[in-house]
Amino acid sequence: MAKNKRITEEYHRQDLKIPIAIYESVCDIAQNVFLERTHHRSGKPVIQDTLIYLIQLGLEAIDQGKGIKPDVNTEIIKKLIAEAMAEHLNEYHNSSQEK
Repeated sequence: MAKNKRITEEYHRQDLKIPIAIYESVCDIAQNVFLERTHHRSGKPVIQDTLIYLIQLGLEAIDQGKGIKPDVNTEIIKKLIAEAMAEHLNEYHNSSQEK
């Protein structure tokens, strides 16, 4: 593997432009669902783990063959991700209540 500060054995650091509406939704989920901490300088919620989790949900939905194809309307993708997320959040809340 090339020696590059942006790539390790476990991670590939990637700059990403995210539409404001999606960024705000991810921040809201990070703060209100996962209770993520805020960054000590910016005061904004830390969204890295939340964003990775949401990407994983989307990939799982695609792997499960939920009808997502590269050329479909983004509203369908949003709906499927929201459904998968709701399912996982219910599991998360149920498991945290059992503890």
